[in-house]
Amino acid sequence: MATFGLRDIDNSELERTYMETGPMRAVVTQMVTRKAYHRDRGICTHQTDDPLDLVRMHPKEDIIEGGPRRTWMRKFINCRIGVITGMGLLDFFELPFDDARFISELCESKSIQEGIQAGQLIRGLGG
Repeated sequence: MATFGLRDIDNSELERTYMETGPMRAVVTQMVTRKAYHRDRGICTHQTDDPLDLVRMHPKEDIIEGGPRRTWMRKFINCRIGVITGMGLLDFFELPFDDARFISELCESKSIQEGIQAGQLIRGLGG
């Protein structure tokens, strides 16, 4: 299973591709190995077969703000993912990337709703 990339992947698609394919043109080799690497590391699943997925910058590859690990640590804390889900940070990092992104979106939405409700409650007490 492709995780955030914090642990090695046994029997990776990249290794299988290397061992099982015969000679290919350089461009095809680059496309096949890049797609395998993306799948192994959970960067992109390539389910849509969009050829631009090979060159598109995916959220997991964003290195601004101290890299993806720090960005996801901020999301974990700011969106209260641990409080809402009961997961620890390391458990969250073990999730497949698509699941982690979905959970963070849900928790962010829930945090915003709770903030709105708290604001309404405060205004109700003051008025």
